[in-house]
Amino acid sequence: MALRGHNDLIHDLNWSLSDDYLVSASADGSAKVWNLSDIGRSDLPDKLNYTENDRYFFHGQLLHSSYVYSAKIFPDPAA
Repeated sequence: MALRGHNDLIHDLNWSLSDDYLVSASADGSAKVWNLSDIGRSDLPDKLNYTENDRYFFHGQLLHSSYVYSAKIFPDPAA
């Protein structure tokens, strides 16, 4: 599976403790959060192109005025 969510270099990737979420930091001025908890679902098509993968797994983004060099998912203390 591949994700195409960024338009420039990805500087950092960080997984959540549960491995359900991935955050990516990019030179395109964004940090994006991906929900990968459904990655093993059998009803998802096997051979998706990159753009279609984004639609299934994209959770949200934080936009910045310049490059984003790192990103981290911190555990929820309430969980």
